[in-house]
Amino acid sequence: MTAAKVNRVPWTLLIFLVLLPVPFLGSRFYTFVATDIVILSLFATSLNLLLGTTGLVTFGHAAYFGIGAYTTALLMKNLGMPFLPSWVAGGLMAGAFAMVFGFFCVRLTKIYFAMLTLAFAQIVWAICFKWNDVTGGEQGLPNVPYPDLGWMEMLPLIGDLRVSDKFYFVALILVALCYAALRRIVLSPFGRVLTVIRDNPERAQFIGVNVRLYELAAFVVAGSFAGLSG
Repeated sequence: MTAAKVNRVPWTLLIFLVLLPVPFLGSRFYTFVATDIVILSLFATSLNLLLGTTGLVTFGHAAYFGIGAYTTALLMKNLGMPFLPSWVAGGLMAGAFAMVFGFFCVRLTKIYFAMLTLAFAQIVWAICFKWNDVTGGEQGLPNVPYPDLGWMEMLPLIGDLRVSDKFYFVALILVALCYAALRRIVLSPFGRVLTVIRDNPERAQFIGVNVRLYELAAFVVAGSFAGLSG
């Protein structure tokens, strides 16, 4: 099989179809593990936008995962917001923090860039673990409500499943949509400019590319998807 034919294989769709029957084949434990794998795969893919596509080595990407998670949980618990708008708000909040942090980080290169991302991540870690009244500190945030999945009871085969199994399908669908969006971004002209910056940032700057601006944009996009995975 040639490389062109391999690239035309819809691997994302095939993996999605393979993962669909997990709740029907395994116990509750395996569904729980599969849910975590699906969620963390989106986080890894968002990191790859920085590391693999743009060539930016970051040590603080997990901060945006945490920002998205806490934002979604606090909105659902304290304000009673539905899951979907809270989830979107978590991604937007993570993207906003990524814009602020990235504004300073992209002014540095290589190891200095990586160390500054780690420093900002430590700030987020300190806030999450020390602001007990808001985040719960080291004990975590208890009593976060499950998304309202009552509408899934009308679906054939899925309606009689446990709540955790239904949540697995929601996570799988949302992550698949995020995968599709990230793939479109990477294959777009914007994504191709990022690969040029990865291969030779000096040459990209010489041909008129605003390297810092594109790196900041990649930082924000990657941070937003990391927040969505949280």
